Amino acid sequence: MNKKAHLFGGVVFFFLGIMLIICVKSLSLPNADLVISFFEKSTLIGSALGLITVVFGAILPDILDPPFSRKHRRFAHSKILFIIMLALYMVTLFSLTYGSMNNELGIWAVHFFLLGYLSHLVLDSFTPAGLW
Repeated sequence: MNKKAHLFGGVVFFFLGIMLIICVKSLSLPNADLVISFFEKSTLIGSALGLITVVFGAILPDILDPPFSRKHRRFAHSKILFIIMLALYMVTLFSLTYGSMNNELGIWAVHFFLLGYLSHLVLDSFTPAGLW
């Protein structure tokens, strides 16, 4: 996929991530009100931070493994890294929902960065070359 497709995919995953956070509130989980209140109070900062980090995460795999040929995919495009990133994403989602770190900008940045990286790997998994 090209850079524009990965940027678009990152933005789509950004909105899916926001919808996931909103679903947290509807599930009435323990810290749901704290998570939503942080995101609502810092909408501009949270949105800007989320968009910047999701876009960076969405293009980082092609920076690490430049697409010079069809077989360019190495560790940055691997199934192992996808599983690691997915596990880290679930940990950040868990810490935002149940943990005491939900008001930290850093955990939000990591959350959206991982979402962007995952979007890149998901989109590349549908190409003929797939993941490594």
